[in-house]
Amino acid sequence: MAEKSAEKASDERLLDRYDIIAVAVPGASLLFGLWFLFRFDVSWLKLDQVSLGTLGLFTIGSFCAGHIVQAVANLGVDVAWAISGRPTEKLRKQGGGLVDPQVANIGPQIKSILGYNVAADASEAQWKPITAHVAAALYSRGKSATLEKYNAVYGLSRGLTTTLVALCIVALVQQKWYLAVAAAALGIVTLLRMRRFGWYYARELWLQFLLLQPPDQADA
Repeated sequence: MAEKSAEKASDERLLDRYDIIAVAVPGASLLFGLWFLFRFDVSWLKLDQVSLGTLGLFTIGSFCAGHIVQAVANLGVDVAWAISGRPTEKLRKQGGGLVDPQVANIGPQIKSILGYNVAADASEAQWKPITAHVAAALYSRGKSATLEKYNAVYGLSRGLTTTLVALCIVALVQQKWYLAVAAAALGIVTLLRMRRFGWYYARELWLQFLLLQPPDQADA
């Protein structure tokens, strides 16, 4: 009962790791970057006069900006993954990164754990809710700790990439070439990190799912 209560309390938290790492940090980075580029006058703000209210307003602003950043980022990655293929979809196919026996076991494992068959010719659109169900099964079994870490780093990298692209555009408009180049270079780095952790997440998702025991055995 204590474990269930703790789990329930954890699920009811207003903010989790992803909100802080993947939303607030890119939002704060965007606000700081815009301040740096536009040099807003904040001479009136003295460090010894900063109050909890001031920090609270900055935190709220960071979350708001972060959600805008992630909204734009979602559009970009949807297009990118549509062109290159989502890692979760590519890994379940032969030659996608898993060995053939692992790929062959995905279908039977879905039948065993989730209770339904997947058509051999199912499209990626049909697989999308199945993949979401796989993730939900891992979360419900308490096997998602590593997935959550990878997802948070992926979200952070995606948000920072979008932020740096935005700052690069602003710097170009202002003809601050060295800042634009710096933002573009850092954006490439965070983009590569986003891609890496997208693949880490997908691999962990399928490997953890293949390790799950059927419900009757898991409860034994």
